[in-house]
Amino acid sequence: MVRLRDTRIYKILAGGCMSEISSECIKHVQSGKNINLRDEGTGETYLHLLADYVDRFRCPQGTIVIYIMACKGIDLDILDNEGDTFLHRIMRKPYTYRAVVAVIRCGADPLVKNKEGLTPRDVLLQTKPEGWEETLHWFNKFSPGLYRAMMEAKPDRALVEKLLKYLCRTSVVKNGKLVCLKTIAKQNIRDLDLVELLEKYENTIEFALALFTGKDLALRYFFKDVPNAMDNIDINITDHSYQYRYPDYPEVPLPILAALWEGSMEENVAVLLEMGVDTSVLFSYNPDVEPPKPLFFQVLSGVVKPTDSIIHRVLEASDMSVRNQDGQTIVYEAIARDYPDNFIISLFKYGVNIASRDKHGRTARDYAEFIQKPRYCRLIDTCVVEMVKECNIEGVRNLIRHGYDHLLDVRDRQTGNSVIDIGRCRSSAMDDLLNKAGAVKEHICKMFQKTESGSLGELQRLMGRKYAPAVDRCGRTVLHIAIFNGKNDVISYLANNFSQLLNAQDNFGRTPLHYAQLFMEGDPFLSTITKLGDMRIRDVQGLTPHQYRYEVSGERTFSLLKKAVQEMAIEVFLSQTQFNRSMKAAIQKEDLMTIHRLLRGLRVHGDISRHSALLFSCIEWDKENAAIQLIREGLSTDIFKQYKKCDPNNTECAICECSHTMTSFREKAEELKRRQVLQLLDQIQMTSDMKKDPLSPRATPDVSNFEKFGHV
Repeated sequence: MVRLRDTRIYKILAGGCMSEISSECIKHVQSGKNINLRDEGTGETYLHLLADYVDRFRCPQGTIVIYIMACKGIDLDILDNEGDTFLHRIMRKPYTYRAVVAVIRCGADPLVKNKEGLTPRDVLLQTKPEGWEETLHWFNKFSPGLYRAMMEAKPDRALVEKLLKYLCRTSVVKNGKLVCLKTIAKQNIRDLDLVELLEKYENTIEFALALFTGKDLALRYFFKDVPNAMDNIDINITDHSYQYRYPDYPEVPLPILAALWEGSMEENVAVLLEMGVDTSVLFSYNPDVEPPKPLFFQVLSGVVKPTDSIIHRVLEASDMSVRNQDGQTIVYEAIARDYPDNFIISLFKYGVNIASRDKHGRTARDYAEFIQKPRYCRLIDTCVVEMVKECNIEGVRNLIRHGYDHLLDVRDRQTGNSVIDIGRCRSSAMDDLLNKAGAVKEHICKMFQKTESGSLGELQRLMGRKYAPAVDRCGRTVLHIAIFNGKNDVISYLANNFSQLLNAQDNFGRTPLHYAQLFMEGDPFLSTITKLGDMRIRDVQGLTPHQYRYEVSGERTFSLLKKAVQEMAIEVFLSQTQFNRSMKAAIQKEDLMTIHRLLRGLRVHGDISRHSALLFSCIEWDKENAAIQLIREGLSTDIFKQYKKCDPNNTECAICECSHTMTSFREKAEELKRRQVLQLLDQIQMTSDMKKDPLSPRATPDVSNFEKFGHV
């Protein structure tokens, strides 16, 4: 036995920097020296000594030392001469919940008693250091520990799986010997299901804890010790115990990548990214407050901000076409949060598409203009100019295919030259492309028109590799449109000759395969195109095409998914035209031409009767001419409005026996003495009585083609 406080490793624990400490600990545990060495005078182990400086190891990065030691054979239940384990000791220290989690996760016994007969929990409740409530919360969450749970006569399966999802080790040191819990389970034939459960998680947990050491050296040792570990490791493992802060945040499964960047463990972040970890999995620190986003969005918007170096590592390895639930790529997030110009430029270099649109049909430039941040509009215009200067033919062609609105109208801020002038000077190919932009747009318009009408022969003459990826303002390709409209001949032609379109995603991340589950149910060709495309692609809600199937999603969800697709175009139209504001302004002015134009556009995209409530506004504002125009355009007059709101605290209101009645449109017109409107209503009633037919048929839902969205 030796005096541990005189050893090199103790001196490094006491005064070294975190990087030096972790490197030295790894070397020590791999050296073959006795890791359970005890001090000759106090009976302490290295972990007991660590408790003296536990305030240095409370942060996520600090716990790496505990993981290094605890995962390499140290007996966590050794009592010192005073009768305390390491767990007893740190219970007396403030804010040590992370250290508590680490040691219980690695096999420390939460129920072990010291010489006074006290468990670690008893010590915590007796001393109550600062932050003891949070420490108690985490202690209880991990109790009784996986070892104790497995040693029960009839192990609780749910508890065992919960602790495995909390990343508790399946091999622990007890009384100086390594105990494999899987071996224990094999001894009882009734526990063979537990053997399978332990096998499912064991390598993944060891891999995760090796990552938590923060050093790729520890990972190399892990793969050396377990040669075939990758055969059953889930690199997208999540920590189901995670809570950002108790009690303010709920328990959510934290992806291992986020756990590493929270601890600033850049070495292992890089390793995990190289292994192909999914950076697009949906995640939120508080799902009830903020909808889940792709994981890599959290480097900008999460409650934990990684280092700049980690941010760029993660972004560079991520798919920049992935969107949040509003259909926005990460550049929208960066603009909303006022990230510097150089950062925005980096996002474009990493692959963000300047022309991508969100659920409202807005590009990032449109979004910047909408939220009144003109400097980003200028920046994006500069990026477009640079694209032309660099003769990026494919980049400019992509803008045209996406119907980007600000290609030909931008100028070089330094020289004042237009894009056309710049293209002419750079190359004949760029000059030709820019001059033909209008013609290309018309060509693409015809593609969408012929697809919608099902004119296969004419579509075949128009289609080509350059134009096939074109999309409308909803992000839909011609294959999306063909499936939506049930044009089977067109679907077959496009799927077989332009199979890349099967994996193209609209503004909500839906591929034609998602559409096919909604609109080709029972069609024999459905199974054919399913085999041609990638059924693993997820939409912005994380749903695959398989999850869109009626038998999988269920009647209600299926209907909602279908309705969302059917109403997508009209929602984009309403947003692009600022329909409600524009229509109300036109009503106020009784601008009948604008009213007609807006309703004509609305009718193209769907049922206009959903906006019939505008008629009440007309008669309330004494705009009878506008009301008459709207009625003649086809808005329904069979509508009602409640002018006196119900009080939810009123018993009569709650049981629908109050006097707050609904007022019909005719009743309101009579009350306000709108004679012209009443005359028209009488005429409509007479015509209806004679023909037994409505004034005009409701417009049937339709989809817009490329031409119906803006200009290049």
